[in-house]
Amino acid sequence: MDSRLGPRKFPLVRPQFSRTGFARGGASIESFDDRTESLSISIPFSQSNSDGANMTESLRGRFLIAAKRLRDDNFYKTVVLLLEHGEHGAMGLVINRPSSIKVAHALAGHFDLPETEDVVFGGGPVEPSALVILHDDSAFQDDSPSVLPGLFVGGSPDAFEQVIGEAAASDSLKHSFRVFSGYSGWGAGQLEGEIARGDWLIHPACREIVFHEDPYAIYDTILQKFYAANHILPLRVKDASAN
Repeated sequence: MDSRLGPRKFPLVRPQFSRTGFARGGASIESFDDRTESLSISIPFSQSNSDGANMTESLRGRFLIAAKRLRDDNFYKTVVLLLEHGEHGAMGLVINRPSSIKVAHALAGHFDLPETEDVVFGGGPVEPSALVILHDDSAFQDDSPSVLPGLFVGGSPDAFEQVIGEAAASDSLKHSFRVFSGYSGWGAGQLEGEIARGDWLIHPACREIVFHEDPYAIYDTILQKFYAANHILPLRVKDASAN
């Protein structure tokens, strides 16, 4: 489908944090008031493609894997799930940076959520006070289409309360979710330039990696999958003098 058909809007919930700080490996949310706004961001509509997509086609539904050369603190050793990619830019979520903040604590006073061990993930440096949820419960998919088969983006208050509440109330784990603070964004042509420069590797996304039980293992896991899919042997030299 032509990406010029018009924008698709992703709603995000934005608790009004008085101070929010995310850093590599952790986060702190000190306090917030009792207001909750919804934030809509518009990304050009684009259609996901087969594994043989070239750079002129949308990379929606793919993983961006930070190359070893990428030293930007915002993206060092990150894996980004692209939610949208079109001629006007791209949007995605970093999926392997959990914080120390519990979801129930971050949303206390806004939603009646049960206490669980689930934490907020740092989705990227843009709009760090905005929250979005990725989940696999088709009963609560809002108005947004799936990013991957069976993987949905939620940003409405109802999505947060129902998805998290339903998952916590189940005796057995039926559905998975991740809550993210902020997102990653690129302007027109910016991501393409970074890929051409060698900053990012591209690999088909899958929900099993998105909801991996050990988020700290995601980077190495998906990097090995990329190497295997592209018949690349990782370069490991113990003694440089041997070359």
